[in-house]
Amino acid sequence: MEGKEFDLEEHKKLVRKQLDVLIEKFEENCPPDQDQQELSNSTFRLNPFLYSGTGGYIVVYYKLYLYYERLEEIDLSLKYLNKALQALSTNLSVLDRYEKKYGFLNKPSYLASGAGIYTIGALASSQVIDKEATKHDTASLLEKVEDYYDCCFEEDVEVELMNGLAGYLYCLLAVQTKIEG
Repeated sequence: MEGKEFDLEEHKKLVRKQLDVLIEKFEENCPPDQDQQELSNSTFRLNPFLYSGTGGYIVVYYKLYLYYERLEEIDLSLKYLNKALQALSTNLSVLDRYEKKYGFLNKPSYLASGAGIYTIGALASSQVIDKEATKHDTASLLEKVEDYYDCCFEEDVEVELMNGLAGYLYCLLAVQTKIEG
């Protein structure tokens, strides 16, 4: 790379092409309703986590919404917000089944507990233009995030992002910095 100046605009064009290819691949392989499609497949492991389950789809679709909103591509941003909300609905049902089977997952976390699903869900639902139609959904999701607070004071709570206090702190900071009103 010696002698060659870094061209930021050229780099951004290359990254945009790569994004377009990977977004298409993601959409083909990670539909927001995958839970419903895979219920009958015994090899598919459903779980309500952002890091290893279909919950991560909410994060990606929400980030795609933010990306296209920043580019002022309104149709695409709304497409991905709707997909994020569809993935949220799917994953709330996964989380509900999980908690009925195993009980409340009482560890504070962003990546490895329901708090992450509820947090990213609240962020996505708060972006819907008709705030009155979604206010209850956002509020109920925020209440679910708050349900994890007491877990932060248990003796064996970890401090890491994936399974502990740092992750829950991230949830609360995301809510405080990203949701208006």
